[in-house]
Amino acid sequence: MVRQQENTGRNGEVIYLGKLEGQTLGMDRYLVTTKDEFAEMLEELKGATEIAFDTETTGLNYLTCDIVGASFSDGNKGWYVPIGHTTEEEQIPKFLFIDKIKPIMENEEIPKIAHNFKFDYQVYKMTCGIEIKGQWLDTMVASWLNDENQRHGLKALSKRTSKIRPNRFQRCSRKKGKISRCRIRVSRKICM
Repeated sequence: MVRQQENTGRNGEVIYLGKLEGQTLGMDRYLVTTKDEFAEMLEELKGATEIAFDTETTGLNYLTCDIVGASFSDGNKGWYVPIGHTTEEEQIPKFLFIDKIKPIMENEEIPKIAHNFKFDYQVYKMTCGIEIKGQWLDTMVASWLNDENQRHGLKALSKRTSKIRPNRFQRCSRKKGKISRCRIRVSRKICM
């Protein structure tokens, strides 16, 4: 999945087209923008013992928002799949994403993990026609069950449990706006 061609990002970091330089939590991270990369990711997810996922959307109302991108992890690797950015960059077509990710997300044998699971579940159901099946874990609910007096947002939970401060959209984009208008290479900093 790693291509030899490389680019340099704004902050001087090396960005390999496909694989992102460096690891987070000991995990290689991939930006999936081609059908071949998408097929490789799907093959790995089909064999996963569990899948953590997150959804980037145009809003917070699952009835009116649209999906912009999706992140997945099998615990060893992480992937960001852009599907609804309004930039001119290469990304996975939404119809292909839905068609290929549906059997994996509806596979009852693979447990699913998400933060604020009910939102991601509704987004997949309403915007993609995918009903996520199998055992699931909501890390927001788990955080509350662990200590109801703490904050339970992803930022607070990440800081408390892994000492990692998640990237914020405003810090990465240097402008106000929606993630759908954000360049894919910038949005991957937020989503992975």
